[in-house]
Parts: sequence; C-alpha cells; structure tokens
Amino acid sequence: MNIDNANAKYTKITKKEKYSLLHLAVQSGSLDSVQYLLYKMGNSYLKFRSKDGATVHHLAAARGHDHILEYLLANKNSKLIQRLKDITGSTPAHDAAENGKWKGFLNLLKNQSLMLDWPKKIYKRANK
Repeated sequence: MNIDNANAKYTKITKKEKYSLLHLAVQSGSLDSVQYLLYKMGNSYLKFRSKDGATVHHLAAARGHDHILEYLLANKNSKLIQRLKDITGSTPAHDAAENGKWKGFLNLLKNQSLMLDWPKKIYKRANK
C-alpha cells in the first residue's frame, strides 16, 4: 500500500493490536510520519483506538515520545482525546506516569486540568 493513497479504510492494519498507520508512526517515534499522516488523513484520525482502547496519545505518553506528544497536544482536537480512557481505565496521563515518563505526564497536566481517577492496577502497585 502506498502511504500517499492511505485513507480511513486502512485504519486497522495489524491483526493483533489493531493499530492504525498513525499508531505505528507514533510507536516508532517518527514525528515526520505522524505529521504527514495527519496532513493526509485529517484530524479525525486522532480518535481511532487500538484493540485495547489506546489512542495515539496513550502510545506517545507511554513510550516517552515527548516530541510527538507535544505535537499532538498542540492540535485543537486533543483536549477531548487526551481524556479518553483505554480498556483498563487509563488515560494517557496514567500511562505516562505508570511508565515513569514524567515530562509527558506534566505536559498532559499542563494542557488540561485532569482529574486522575487512578485505575486499581496502578493503585495496587503503588501501595505494595
């Protein structure tokens, strides 16, 4: 598939995780690819979730790709998306904190006042 011809019908390209092209670009840490895909496919692509409910914000935060997270957060559609929870109940801020990615965590907090309702798995880990 030529990336220039990519569109929404190609959103679920991996079988196991059901990652989109944008998820894969974020996971790889390639800001150029993320920018290109959003340019070609539009901002509505930010709302796509993987099989486990993760948005691209979750991946960028969890992997510590701060340069990508900053770019995503600058998007006007990010305010609502950064509040979305995955199937475990985690927001991107939770994922950043759980993985020790403090710059991303603070960036998420700075961009929007988030009420952090910590999932049980993080609470149990913190209180062992």
